Amino acid sequence: MMQSIKLLSLQGDLCTPCLTEQRQSVALEKVRQQVGPKYAQCRFESFRETKATAAVVQALKRYVEEPRDGIFLFGPPGTGKTHLATAMMRAFIEQGRDCQYVTVPELFMRIKRSFDVPHPSGEDDLLMNYSAPILILDDLGVGPVTDWVCQMIHLILDKRDRHLKPTLLISNLSLDRIAMLFGD
Repeated sequence: MMQSIKLLSLQGDLCTPCLTEQRQSVALEKVRQQVGPKYAQCRFESFRETKATAAVVQALKRYVEEPRDGIFLFGPPGTGKTHLATAMMRAFIEQGRDCQYVTVPELFMRIKRSFDVPHPSGEDDLLMNYSAPILILDDLGVGPVTDWVCQMIHLILDKRDRHLKPTLLISNLSLDRIAMLFGD
């Protein structure tokens, strides 16, 4: 006697544990590519929180849950700004949100190199790469702040603001010092 078999097909979204694992893998690879292997394992859980940093860490964790507007994170070198930015990037990606990370000096180096490309919209094409829903710009204020640098920063931030795309700015300099360098 032949037994009847129903053919069942699972299609659609991955199961929750599989989706979580896939997103964690994607986040780790993106961090390695964009931030570098030094920060590949950075998470909120691996940040050494102190009484002085606890409020900042909690605010950043809340921001990851509902990113709006932008954030300016600053402090002296070695205080964990890039660690926290990377932790945020990983958390965004693990939630299924697209997030890009670039240092400001690297961004400008890429833009300047695009001038050599025989393509009339090289600069525009490059800036489109930084139109992700969430953008982290690290090392703001590093290097010479020329009129062109100011103009490009204003262009990027204004365009992102007009399109309601959050931008996280990371710097060793205070907001007052950044305002002096870049203007209002």
